[in-house]
Amino acid sequence: MNQQHLFKYSKSYTVLKKYTAFVQSIYYREICIINRETVPDNDPVIFTPNHQNALMDALSILLNIKKQPVFMARADIFKKELVKKILNFLKIIPVFRIRDGVSNLSQNDDSFNIALNVLKSGQAVGIMPEGNHGDQHRLRPLKKGISRLAFKAQEEFGKTGRLKIVPVGIEYSHYSNFRSRLLIIFGKPIDVSEYSTLYKDNPQQALNLLREKLSTELKKYMIDIDTDEYYDLIFNIKELYGGRLQQKQNLKDDFYGRFLADKQITDQLIKTAYHNPIMLEEFKPLVNEYLSGLKRLNLRNWIFDTTKPPKKEVYFDIVRYLLFIPLFLAATAVNIIPYIICDKFSKSTKDTQFVSSFKFAVGLILFPLWYLLLMLMPIPIITKGLILLTMPILGILSFDYFLSLKKVYAKYRYFKMMKENNYDLSGLREKRNELMQKLDDLFIQNGNILK
Repeated sequence: MNQQHLFKYSKSYTVLKKYTAFVQSIYYREICIINRETVPDNDPVIFTPNHQNALMDALSILLNIKKQPVFMARADIFKKELVKKILNFLKIIPVFRIRDGVSNLSQNDDSFNIALNVLKSGQAVGIMPEGNHGDQHRLRPLKKGISRLAFKAQEEFGKTGRLKIVPVGIEYSHYSNFRSRLLIIFGKPIDVSEYSTLYKDNPQQALNLLREKLSTELKKYMIDIDTDEYYDLIFNIKELYGGRLQQKQNLKDDFYGRFLADKQITDQLIKTAYHNPIMLEEFKPLVNEYLSGLKRLNLRNWIFDTTKPPKKEVYFDIVRYLLFIPLFLAATAVNIIPYIICDKFSKSTKDTQFVSSFKFAVGLILFPLWYLLLMLMPIPIITKGLILLTMPILGILSFDYFLSLKKVYAKYRYFKMMKENNYDLSGLREKRNELMQKLDDLFIQNGNILK
């Protein structure tokens, strides 16, 4: 493995990083980055994010900081030689697990030494401390490797350097959907040197304390539904009530504002699960009945918060949508082939947490190649220029237009059902009002929001 580029600033890496960051800004509808200024500029750093969405987690960090971190990733994604070369160029190195074969575990020494040398050179390392990704919003037990690497590196620095571990919370509005939302929260750096004296006297205790500290800090910056019995119930309440609490708290209308509301809901309900589980049991039938009603009527929760617009506004929307149809059809025709290919590739993976990684990676390469191929067509230069300049942007607008049309149709069905005094809808509205009132009573007392 060529290691020289891992230890120094790479111009070619920077160019690719800027392009990939541009694609990321298209892939996600909204990207909220919080506390980026807390990342040390001069000290060596180990980034330790929670891990839920395969390669997208690493990209979320490396595309949104000044440093060029070397990330350590599960070894099984390095099997194909071409993929291995690409990952190496992207400064991603393998970490072997027992399932990869006991004989391969010795190769971790090489990766460990690379990470150590990267830190000694003043660069940054990224490690997923949970060791693998999961499809639930919770922090799994942290592995020992992060603490061992941290103390080994700090020993090498001695008193001349202070290694910092930066916990990073990553949250997605949806793991695999194109045009979903992304939140990245950089936590308060942990100074490893503060544990150095203890490590000399009692290495095992220091390793455990550092790992516990990292776990505690990470939980501050992520949704951590730490219960098996009530996981689904708490997750569903978060989804149903988060937007309402966000509004009542007058939080900013962005994904970070929604996270703050969701975080309050889940943390409060986790405490309730441990200290007053009977209260959660009372919510179970109500939540399940409401969700079943939504499914039966093919409705979404957000639809109940909509109000019927004035006729003038409806007519304006109709004209606006009709006028955009020609552009929508043209943009769809130009972009549909690479989009279908990306979607097909993403569905070929058995691990659903890799779906968005496949979509992103394939689209990163395929769409530019597709546009270049269009440039070879025997059409006027002006037409080629228009396609190249407008179709990528119109492709995004068309996708959003399609989603918007689906919402318009959902509203039309909802208001039509209301006009017809649909019996099932009336019952569902009552069920929702009862649920929201109970949740208001739980999270709001005497006009004050519980903290």
